[in-house]
Amino acid sequence: SQNTPPWSLPANKTQSGFLTRSAKGDGGTANFFRFEDKAGAEQVIVHAERNMDTEIEL
Repeated sequence: SQNTPPWSLPANKTQSGFLTRSAKGDGGTANFFRFEDKAGAEQVIVHAERNMDTEIEL
């Protein structure tokens, strides 16, 4: 099904973000940003399947 939540519900109902599957991958590889907004457990997770670059410009 298209447009399904990236993380299972209702267990992850306080999480939001986006997940992209690797092109021509096996379906098990992905990049994602995930935000946990549960009170007292707030968290930001960034996952790169292979390479991750961070660039900061002043």
